[in-house]
Amino acid sequence: MKKLIYIQLTIIVLFSLIWIGSIIKIEIDTYRYGSEFAHLYKETTITHVDFLKVLDYSDTSARVYFVSKGGTGDIISATNQEGKWVFEKWETTVWSASGNANGFVWPYIHHSAEGIALCLLFIIPFLCVTFIFWIINLSKKVNGKNGFPSQQS
Repeated sequence: MKKLIYIQLTIIVLFSLIWIGSIIKIEIDTYRYGSEFAHLYKETTITHVDFLKVLDYSDTSARVYFVSKGGTGDIISATNQEGKWVFEKWETTVWSASGNANGFVWPYIHHSAEGIALCLLFIIPFLCVTFIFWIINLSKKVNGKNGFPSQQS
């Protein structure tokens, strides 16, 4: 029983570390390269940007996540042409003001109700199973190893 709990805790910790690591990478890339993409949205139909996040960055290409007033989120690809970043293509709209979500984008799910629901769909059953195993383990400690009240002499 303890092995199962350790396995579950390990899975939770690994998942959390991967998630946090991806967020840290994006925040570092945004800090280092974000200013290079401040103008890029003007080459699209986006009229206003509250903030942006650099999702992927290389010397030749980048993917940038733009969030506009009203909670719209769009991912755009750009290419580096002679030292200047140029709009390449519109990848996807993660979330729009009308509520249409085109998908789940790691790790920025907060604009999409479907993205949050998808996470909850996987997290809640896992936490319920973990809680049940902890209750079973606790009851064995209280009642004795075989599940019956321990005999005290």
